[in-house]
Amino acid sequence: QTHPLFGRKIGGKILAIPSGRGSCTGSQVLLELLLNNEHVDGIAPKAIILRDSDPVIATGAIIYEEFFYRTKSIPIVSVGPEAFKKLREATSAQVHGNIVTG
Repeated sequence: QTHPLFGRKIGGKILAIPSGRGSCTGSQVLLELLLNNEHVDGIAPKAIILRDSDPVIATGAIIYEEFFYRTKSIPIVSVGPEAFKKLREATSAQVHGNIVTG
C-alpha cells in the first residue's frame, strides 16, 4: 500500500512504468485485467510503456491472444532509458503499434 499508484485506476489509460518486478505474477495480473476488461469495460490499461524490456509482462498479453483466441491485446512498448526520461516530462502520450509519441 505504499506504492505511488496504489488505489489509482489505470483502466483506459497508458501505463508507463520502468519495468516489472521479477516474478510471473506480472503476466498473470495483466492477463486477468485483459480478461476482466471484457466484462467490466475500462479495467485494463490501453497500452503499457516500459523503460526496460520485460518478457514477463509481455507474456500476459501473448497468453491473452494465443490461449484465449483473442484477436487484439494491448500494445506493450519498450522505449529505453532516454526516451522514458523524456516521457516523464510529457503531459500526454499516444501509442500506435510500437510507436510512442508525446
